[in-house]
Amino acid sequence: MFIHVIAILLSFSVLSVAQAEKLASISYSGTKGPVTVNITLQEFVKTYKTLKKIAPNTPPAKQFFQEYLRNRIGVEQAYNDPQLVKNPAIRNMFADPLLKESFEDTLYKHLTEKKLKKKISLVDRRAKKLPKNVMLKFYRKNPEFDLHFIVISFPPEPKPNQLKEAKSRAMKIYNEVKKSKKPFPELVDIYSDDRLTGRINLPRSRNTIYPTIYKRLKKMKNGQITPPIKTSTGFYIVKLNRKIPFGEANQTQIKATYFDQERSKALKKYFDSLLKSKFKVKSNLSLLNKIR
Repeated sequence: MFIHVIAILLSFSVLSVAQAEKLASISYSGTKGPVTVNITLQEFVKTYKTLKKIAPNTPPAKQFFQEYLRNRIGVEQAYNDPQLVKNPAIRNMFADPLLKESFEDTLYKHLTEKKLKKKISLVDRRAKKLPKNVMLKFYRKNPEFDLHFIVISFPPEPKPNQLKEAKSRAMKIYNEVKKSKKPFPELVDIYSDDRLTGRINLPRSRNTIYPTIYKRLKKMKNGQITPPIKTSTGFYIVKLNRKIPFGEANQTQIKATYFDQERSKALKKYFDSLLKSKFKVKSNLSLLNKIR
């Protein structure tokens, strides 16, 4: 889901390898000889934190790193595809890093479209004509929910004391909410830092809910209220009004979610095959524990 914006965000990374901790290295035999590309912790962190600001549903750092790594491998594969680039040394011809990142973003898209065109086209046709029994089976694992929530926000990259203060406030509100007889939307008005969004009474799909919240919702019963759930932007107290029955669900949204998941599987399979056949990656994922 996030792979298309990664290349653009790489332009935020300007530290040299000598100045930074090496998170991973990608080695392979290119058309002009052996190639090694280093990924620093600092450049990854900048990309990751920038993405979190524009896409709150960004997965945890270790999970996102796999998508980030696939993007970098895709760019290297594209540089060494004669049908896309006649001379891979072109990577050293850009004086403007933004121009280089824009070029590499285009390269990556052309590579995936070229290599996966038939597969993605097949997935698209299958999604559009998804049989009802297949759609129902898929929906059982990816249901929509009707919910309200109270959010207690904290700033980007919060300090420990800010997190502690937000969590304390969230727990105090949660304890008050549990005892209250007022309708939950009224409690949203009283306590939430996002009164408008928290009151919206619309079905929400997997694509529009934080993964940590969605996972919790799947285990809840109608009418239940969660203790505060930490996300990248704040603590959420969520009331599940009901799980949307399949008959009321948005079938266009179901098909779109199905397409997104199947397309992601196709991309993963392609890049996994490159890792096995051509690219060697060495990484120190313990460095990702430093990311908060």
